Amino acid sequence: MRHDSSESVDAVFLGKVIFLPKVVALKRLRPILNNARDENRDSGEPSITMNTKDALGMSRWMKRGIALVLTGALMSVSSVQAEDDVDLAAIVEEMQAMKARITELETKLAAAEAKTDKVEQKADQAMEVASTAPAAPAPAMAMSDTDDLLAPPSLPDVPQGWWNKTSIGGYGELHLNLGDKEEIDFHRFVLFVNHDFNERLRLVTELELEHSLAGDGKPGEVELEQAYIEGDFGDGWSLRGGLFLLPVGLLNEYHEPNTFYGTERNFVEAEVIPTTWWEGGIGLNKRFDNGLTLDASVHSGLDVESDGSSAYRIRSGRKKVAEAPAGEWATTLNAEYNGIAGVNIGGSFQYQSDITQTTNSEDNQAWFAEAHVDYRVGGFGLRALYGHWNISGDTPASLGLDQQSGFYIEPSYRFDTSIGEMGVFARYSHLDSARLDTGVYDVGINYWPHENVVLKADYTRVDDATDQDFLNFGIGYQF
Repeated sequence: MRHDSSESVDAVFLGKVIFLPKVVALKRLRPILNNARDENRDSGEPSITMNTKDALGMSRWMKRGIALVLTGALMSVSSVQAEDDVDLAAIVEEMQAMKARITELETKLAAAEAKTDKVEQKADQAMEVASTAPAAPAPAMAMSDTDDLLAPPSLPDVPQGWWNKTSIGGYGELHLNLGDKEEIDFHRFVLFVNHDFNERLRLVTELELEHSLAGDGKPGEVELEQAYIEGDFGDGWSLRGGLFLLPVGLLNEYHEPNTFYGTERNFVEAEVIPTTWWEGGIGLNKRFDNGLTLDASVHSGLDVESDGSSAYRIRSGRKKVAEAPAGEWATTLNAEYNGIAGVNIGGSFQYQSDITQTTNSEDNQAWFAEAHVDYRVGGFGLRALYGHWNISGDTPASLGLDQQSGFYIEPSYRFDTSIGEMGVFARYSHLDSARLDTGVYDVGINYWPHENVVLKADYTRVDDATDQDFLNFGIGYQF
């Protein structure tokens, strides 16, 4: 059937409008597809140059393009049949060319769909790896322009056990003494091992090796200085039981080398207060919100010598809870106040019904009292302490040792430098004790390259009948 000329013109016009733009678009698409083919040839395998979304979009566009090409072609054929002056051979040639282009586009479309499937497959594999191996980083993906970032893997659970509630610490100090005494000695090596049973109940221990070597004929000894259980009962109350340091003076509880001036501990807190002094017993403690702390302890007592060179020397009475006599117990009371920044004021009192438990048939009651202050403002510091013993009985009175006392005052100044902190100090001590009845002068310097590491150098003069002079150097640490 022939269409009239107006219908043929409309068909031709419609074919050109629909078909020709699609042909132009396909011609513009050809360089892109050729580039993809060249890249595939160079790499030897299909390369993924578009993400999944782009590939799927391209696939749909190409399908629509092919449909439009076919529609345009059919309409063009219809229009051609309506024109008598059109060469049929040219039409056939043009149709064959279109068929070849369509075949090529179908091939490219199949390749694009294959690439899309491969991208989706690798994405699925990546998600599977991420879900089954959370502790390891996701494997590298050869994704396209924008790689997906996987969330960081979760950490494995930390094993739980007693070790999670156990802590260790310690301190140590090396001394070099020159002058009237020439000696080098690793004086103390100490380890702390503490354990929290729960939020309220804990174990505190301290083990010390003195003078490097211990045993028969050796200068040192291994000592258990602390081993007690402490429980909190709320509202600032706590109770401890076992072997513990007595709360007396400034150094007895806090004597790590980086916390005080001077290589050696001061003479007052070595002779009048026999630092380090520990006993076995129980203690009750109350801490108030205003900075006041009260402590009351009932514990084993001293057993001092009653004759010989150490008669009524307080330090000789420490039995260190090592098969120690328990016939006469002692009571110690302590109060500390640190409610003002930089100020610590305190004191303690002790009573023992017989300080010579096994060494004298005579009962020698003993009372001890001490007061102390530690004041710090800016770099300036001041420490002072006074302690006094009163011992009853004829024997100590006949030896002039029924009253023993001592005090010291220690000003200091601490300042920053480019290599750490430094501090200078001077100290005057006076003792009236079984061992010393004299004044002692100290002056020196501390250097802290780290707050827990200290280097010390100081000069000591004991102003007694022999006028002893010492030059002391020390290295100390705490952790």
